[in-house]
Amino acid sequence: MAPDSSAPLVVGAGPVGLTMANELARHGVRCRIIDHAAERSQTSRALAIFPRTLEAFETMGLADSFVALGLRLHGLSLHHGQEEVAQIDLTSVASPFPFALGLPQSETERLLGENLSSLGIQVERGVELTGLTQTSDAVRAILREQVRPHAEEIATHLSRQLREVSDDFLRREGKPETSDQ
Repeated sequence: MAPDSSAPLVVGAGPVGLTMANELARHGVRCRIIDHAAERSQTSRALAIFPRTLEAFETMGLADSFVALGLRLHGLSLHHGQEEVAQIDLTSVASPFPFALGLPQSETERLLGENLSSLGIQVERGVELTGLTQTSDAVRAILREQVRPHAEEIATHLSRQLREVSDDFLRREGKPETSDQ
């Protein structure tokens, strides 16, 4: 099935893109979400989720899943060498979540991606935006899909290699005797 060319396009399946796609879907708007990476990141580029983000996740029905996996951070201390230069108390924040939540970005992406999948939208991985043009009545996105060998081509290639190794072995060792009974 070809993607709907009139659907909003979300470029990037990091936390921001996944949140946007989830919010669109939650409000009844089907979208496409693409990411140039072939797989979800396994590394983290973020240290914590702050109270306002947790409040947004709560409106999406996701906060409990995040809080269950994360580590509540009630304060932060900033150091320069051995010297403490600042201390931030998060327990007084006017929020249902008076803490920062320590959770690797990879887990944030996993939870958001799973929720998006449950809403019927899959991240299109290995697809990148290479161009964008806009006229008075349309926007045209130019996408490029990474070339990935198909499983059948890989299996055929491996089968051919195995057959060549087998034929070479039989030439060197002699063919086994067979009997027609």
